[in-house]
Amino acid sequence: AANCARLEDLSLGCGSTSPQQPDAALAAIANGCAHMRTLSLRANLLSDEGLRCLNGRADALEQLALQDVQDVSPGGLLRLVLHGLPRLRALSADMQAVMIGEFLEALLCARVADSGVMD
Repeated sequence: AANCARLEDLSLGCGSTSPQQPDAALAAIANGCAHMRTLSLRANLLSDEGLRCLNGRADALEQLALQDVQDVSPGGLLRLVLHGLPRLRALSADMQAVMIGEFLEALLCARVADSGVMD
């Protein structure tokens, strides 16, 4: 990924049985693709740790799509959306209904707290 500095759009699917590979791949992408605007990942072994690699390194990212990401928690996704991707405009995440509910509830609470309504 170090030679892909101009890459703007990427779609990847990882079907490995090694839990380190999807997170390591995302770390390499985050470090080498500073102009990435659209990222689509399909990797059932991607985790919150992998998403943390995007914090502060994927500032140009505007669209993020996650499919089959069973090890990504609502909290991990929330931290990324609120603090790690300043230009994010579109998010698509394939999550279980319970996790979607937890994510939306946490997102609403965070937005209300940021607006000062709860002070």
